[in-house]
Amino acid sequence: MAELYQTKREYSKAEPLFQRALAIREKAPGPDHADLASSLNNLAVFYHYMAEYAKAEPHFQRALAIREKAPGPDHPDTASSLTIWRSFTAAWSLRQGRAALPARFGNP
Repeated sequence: MAELYQTKREYSKAEPLFQRALAIREKAPGPDHADLASSLNNLAVFYHYMAEYAKAEPHFQRALAIREKAPGPDHPDTASSLTIWRSFTAAWSLRQGRAALPARFGNP
């Protein structure tokens, strides 16, 4: 539902639903579960879309950290998180006037 509201540009309705999904997954599957990483990514992408980079960054970082532990660094979900993180970092770097990304993520 949150993604539907986001698509319809009803951001004030989308954000609380993304946050609620995250809160539920924090409790139910646990703090290191792949489902939690998905919710973290969803909220981070929402904030990124809204150009609220400071809010997005910790969610992106946490999602990536969870996925690197399980399913592991070579899993497609981890690669997806890295791709999203790289896109976010590039956009934020441009906005902040920074030229380089952290070495771990390469340069665009």
